Amino acid sequence: MISSSDSSDDSLEDFDDNEDENSLFSDNFTAINRRRDILWKEKNINIPKNYLKFNGKSTLASHILALNSPYQCLSYFLNDNFLDLVVLESTKYAAIKNINKPIKISKMELRKFIGINILMSIVQLPSIRDYWKDVIGNDLIKKTMTITKFESIRSILHFNDNNNSIAKGQPGYNRLIKVASIVKHFQDRFRTIPKEECLSIDEQICSTKARIHLKQYMPMKPHKWGFKFFILCGVSGFAYDFELYSGQENDSEKRPATEPDLGASSNIVVRLSRTIPINQNFKLYFDNYYTSINLLIYLAKKGIRNLLYI
Repeated sequence: MISSSDSSDDSLEDFDDNEDENSLFSDNFTAINRRRDILWKEKNINIPKNYLKFNGKSTLASHILALNSPYQCLSYFLNDNFLDLVVLESTKYAAIKNINKPIKISKMELRKFIGINILMSIVQLPSIRDYWKDVIGNDLIKKTMTITKFESIRSILHFNDNNNSIAKGQPGYNRLIKVASIVKHFQDRFRTIPKEECLSIDEQICSTKARIHLKQYMPMKPHKWGFKFFILCGVSGFAYDFELYSGQENDSEKRPATEPDLGASSNIVVRLSRTIPINQNFKLYFDNYYTSINLLIYLAKKGIRNLLYI
């Protein structure tokens, strides 16, 4: 009831007879009252002197500063552990695919294969085979590897053992099982770099034309179709951590007991902030897609300062 008992307004009496409408009106009325409980005041904010003072360490280690060339920087991430993993899993798959005549691959051949793919992304031609043609082909690629060897490596390239796959619908099923090992490898390598004071979280699209259920559509991005990543990066543009979207990240069984459930969007910030040192006044920026009051409280308790869009 929103009127007094003395009221004889027929319209209100009719309104009260309808429980559904009355419930809806009461909910809206309660929401309005809650808004009135929030008092906004215009005044200066008194921030303690050390509240924003950065206490972290962002100095790069000597072995990282010793990386002088693009090749050395790339090799830091595509190190021997990564190459050994890919060679091992690709060799396993080649044996399964053709036990009588398995395709062999070495670490040097894998390095050449990766280098050719990087060059192809810079010098673009309509078809892969065009790079080995006489007129429009690329001489450096032709000298590095034959088209036959390139396509054979491409046909067996694997990053995980198929025997580790769990059927869909079964406990432990992972949509990213095919690439889970290299995703973890790159996450571990990125996390070895000391973080800057000012960090940001946002999504990014890695464009692809592959026909796969993981592909997302984001109309506001320059590349509208592709794999969606949530990335923790710094002012320099370096990515210190990332998360490949699969739709399973927010499952309760994968969430540590010490972390709250703040909703699908805010939980992204919670997960990516795990590796940010606590109580060192790192500054974390994100937009209103991730924002919630509970998230701000959670970050404040960890000593992570934040700035966001409302």
